[in-house]
Amino acid sequence: FTVFAAILVLIGVSASVTISIMPLPAQPNVSQSLTHNVRLGISAFYALLAAIGVWWLVLFNRRSTKAYFAPGGPDAPSAPGASSTRQLGISVIGWYLLTGCLAMAAAVVFRRPAFLLGAVLTGWEGPAVYALFGLAQVLLGRGLLRLEEWARVGALGYFAFVALNAALTMTPPGFAARMQIVQREMPGFFPRG
Repeated sequence: FTVFAAILVLIGVSASVTISIMPLPAQPNVSQSLTHNVRLGISAFYALLAAIGVWWLVLFNRRSTKAYFAPGGPDAPSAPGASSTRQLGISVIGWYLLTGCLAMAAAVVFRRPAFLLGAVLTGWEGPAVYALFGLAQVLLGRGLLRLEEWARVGALGYFAFVALNAALTMTPPGFAARMQIVQREMPGFFPRG
């Protein structure tokens, strides 16, 4: 949970700051005050996610919480083989990865452009990236639920990569150009008027 909470803080803070400073495209028939309010709402949403991540970091690092999530709970006697019991946090992350692959499948079906290390991939490349992400999530989620060590290490690497990918995608050098590509590729989501 601690790693997931740290990633939530990183993504929440970076997205909140980015949306606050990112220029939104002017839309005809949309007032400037509405655009400003939408920007504030999105920024507040990501700030809330960051606050939840900070709360989780504090909560899940308390001694009483660690004892609660230990195999068998805080009052269970330590039994041989108790370490093979899957902890709740591992189950949540494993199922998160497995259910998250549904969003990847939808991105493949609807041929959405993908962001990869600061680049926008369109055409067949975007769905291919989503397919690879979905496959990684299925393999890592199943591995975590089976308590396989390679999946634990792989999940840490995967979430670190996702955080790096988000940071490189949302950084200002070239961000406006990347968003214009997305607008061009997804006209139904960004109507021109």
